[in-house]
Amino acid sequence: MYGRLWPDYSESTQRCVKLFLQRAKADIAVTKMISNEENRKGRSLPINSLLILSALQNERRLDIHRISQITNISENRAKANVENLIESGLVEATGNGKNKTYILSAKVYRENDNSVGYVRQTGVDTKLVK
Repeated sequence: MYGRLWPDYSESTQRCVKLFLQRAKADIAVTKMISNEENRKGRSLPINSLLILSALQNERRLDIHRISQITNISENRAKANVENLIESGLVEATGNGKNKTYILSAKVYRENDNSVGYVRQTGVDTKLVK
């Protein structure tokens, strides 16, 4: 929710869980985007949606299989969450079928004053973003 790095469980074993939380300041732009969306909807975003948004923020462009791998959400649930994020205007899809990938939407970049970041993702002329 605050745009921080994910917790690290990599040193966990079958007998114990080791959790490492890296100290990091909140990403104000991500926090603002999520807060605005939650205010618009009148409820909190589901945890799966937050995980998907975080994965897209970190990786920039992902297909549903990779989203599923990164977030540990089944592909069916990931698809349903991504569709809801597309309807909300937070995510955009490009391509078709197995070549379909997802990126954060122009709306997200615009609200974060980063239209250039969106153009880098899509290869679209900046005039289309404004």
